[in-house]
Amino acid sequence: MIRMLRAPVVLLWVAAGVTAGCGSAGEPAIATTPSTTSAGTADCDTTPRLADDPPAELVEQLGGAGDPQVVGTGRLFVLVPVEGTWGDAAERRRDEFYVKLGVWVGADAQPEIEVRSTDGDARGRAEPAPTAAGLPGFLPTGVHLPTAGCWRVTARLADDVAVIHIRVG
Repeated sequence: MIRMLRAPVVLLWVAAGVTAGCGSAGEPAIATTPSTTSAGTADCDTTPRLADDPPAELVEQLGGAGDPQVVGTGRLFVLVPVEGTWGDAAERRRDEFYVKLGVWVGADAQPEIEVRSTDGDARGRAEPAPTAAGLPGFLPTGVHLPTAGCWRVTARLADDVAVIHIRVG
């Protein structure tokens, strides 16, 4: 019963708490339409490059209907917001921005997640919050961004990579 309820709960959590991407050349799984941000010269793209063939386990956990809107490869994916971008749902908290991500991991190991500004100077942080169901499965993740601008979030699990960009501010 918990397994059946988890996916809809995560989808609601993600739909309420996430927004889209910024881009830089040479990064895997990012989108293509650049625009200048208030953070300076960095380009920030809000169109995710969707995965072509997500694993059956992910499709099943999302209810089994249609093609899931996800970014990533192999055993590592980030859910795409139903509406808007990842940055649209960012919360302003005292001295930072906070974004919730729905990360799906198709292995028993937790991915390494790096958060960097697209100009490379600043770092944010990711806080995975494992569920009682454990992995493989969904790994709700909070992302903390110290300043406005465009941020690249890179999740890695062995050779599998999911990269998104978040514009805030």
